[in-house]
This record gives sequence, structure tokens and C-alpha cells, in this order.
Amino acid sequence: TQEWARDIRQKSFRAFADSGHIVVTGHHKQDVAENVVLRMVRGSSVAKLAGMKVWDGTVFRPLLNVFPRDIRFYAKKNRLKACEDSSNATVEYSRNFIRHKILPLLEELAPGAISRVADSAMDAGIVAEFMQQEMLPDVEQGFPIEGWAQGKPDEVVTSVLGNWLSTWRPKMRRDFLRGIVRDVRSGKGFLARDLGKTHRLVMENGLIKICAKPSLPKAERFEQHRAGLQRDAQSAIWHTKAWKVQQIGKDKET
Repeated sequence: TQEWARDIRQKSFRAFADSGHIVVTGHHKQDVAENVVLRMVRGSSVAKLAGMKVWDGTVFRPLLNVFPRDIRFYAKKNRLKACEDSSNATVEYSRNFIRHKILPLLEELAPGAISRVADSAMDAGIVAEFMQQEMLPDVEQGFPIEGWAQGKPDEVVTSVLGNWLSTWRPKMRRDFLRGIVRDVRSGKGFLARDLGKTHRLVMENGLIKICAKPSLPKAERFEQHRAGLQRDAQSAIWHTKAWKVQQIGKDKET
């Protein structure tokens, strides 16, 4: 659910930025720490572990080094009204579970842990940027996995390949990347892999390339689009009902 909502927000941000505006968000230091923990347990490359950037070309996040308590203090002091999403209080979602359960335990174990975790993410970002500049081969024509990767450790190749692919598909799973490297190194040959609905990874002359899939007939494209709209509508209805049930429960408690 949250991933679906996040994708919609990101599309809105990109559309807003494409129209010449700058998107500014209130993401803070604890958000960075939550991101790190969530990505670590799901498996992430160094580049993705770095998480959010202050500026990524679309969104400006000026408060990444500020704690939420400082933001609340500033808002209260300056009589600024703030909106709090009621879903933030529940632990049903992974990020909220980390916020309410995991991070407090880390602070109890080692006071200041949240700040250090967030700082580590910033360090990871520096390392990822260095790796991007110094180690990433010339990939204009494709990723030269059979040439450039020779003699380099699997994990290095996996991370650099993930960095390259992250510009196309940010949510690339680590086991997906390891599978590519393993196939090539084993001599079995590279098997083409889908990248969503419109593109796929193929290998030509030792280069991994991102290619568009053959276009579907117009009627089939329309049918897929209609099915997607139906799924989105059903999901929205389900979440609306769930929210109403939750509100009714709260009203009864009060």
C-alpha cells in the first residue's frame, strides 16, 4: 500500500518538476535512518543504502540533517500549523514498525544510534558517488560485464552493475543482480530478464543492454491499461473501507 502511494507521489513530483518547479519536502534525519534499516533488511547495494539525497534533480530535501523534534520545536515556536498523517501512528507498515519499535531499541542499546545510522547513510552516499565516478566503466553502449568485470570480485561487479541499473530501475533486488553476475561467470550464458512491462535486459557482444520490448497490439495495450485502472480503483476502495473501519473503532474507544 505504502509503496503504491509512494509511486504515485513520485510521479506527481516528477510531473511538477518537469513543469519547471522545484519540489521541496520535509524529510528529516530520522527518515534517513528508517530508510537505511529498511533497505538493509530488504537487501540493498551501496548506492541504494545511501538513500535520500539533499537534491536529486527533482526533489530538494533541506532538512535531512535535522531531527523531527527540532522541526516540531521550530513550528511551535513560530506558530506554524502542521499536518500529521494518522497512519503514521500504526505499526502495520514496515517503515512505521521500524520507527516505533526498532529505532527506539537501537537508541536504548546505544544512545545516539539514530544519528550515527543516518550519518553512515551519508558516508555510503559519498562512497557510491566515488564508485560511480572512478569505477563505473563507459556504459554508453551497454555494461561490459565480460570485459571490465574480469578479475574483479563478484560483490564489486554486483554493486557497480546495480549502480548502473539504478538510473533505470531504482528498486533492483540484490539477488537479481547476483543472478546476472553468476550466470555470466558460470559460462552458462546470460539469460534475458524483464525490466518491468516495457523493457528488458539482454546481452550483445559482451555488453548488457536495456532494450524496449516489442510493442503490443493496440487492443492488448488498452486491455492491460484497463486492467491496471481496475486494480488501482479496487485498491483505493479497499483502503477507504479499511480507513472507515479504523475511524469507527477509534470513535467507539472514545
